[in-house]
Amino acid sequence: MLRFLSSLFSPTAERAKGLDEALIEAATERAVDGTDRRIRAIGQYRKRLRQPVELAVAHVISLVDALSPPIEISPRAFSEDSRLRAFFVSTDHLREVLGSLKTVRNYLTDLTPAPKRFSVF
Repeated sequence: MLRFLSSLFSPTAERAKGLDEALIEAATERAVDGTDRRIRAIGQYRKRLRQPVELAVAHVISLVDALSPPIEISPRAFSEDSRLRAFFVSTDHLREVLGSLKTVRNYLTDLTPAPKRFSVF
């Protein structure tokens, strides 16, 4: 039974092969920073954490890969996508909700080109 459980939580050779070395290093350091920095005092902490970090990175990658593709949220898409109609009552409601979100407002502001300023010498 222990061998079976161990096989579930150990990364496969092909999974580990596809992971970038810099990604594993960054993930290891982030895990140490997020838990206890004194771990760095342990000899060969990177080597000891390599397998669990590889497994965690592979798991996160599989979660991201399993995400549904993004959908367009716009008045035009509202009339075409039943998922938007399930969340918003009308296009006015859609604009109201999105307009109340500060991050969305900031994003849209960053998309609009800044007015050109001319210098007079």
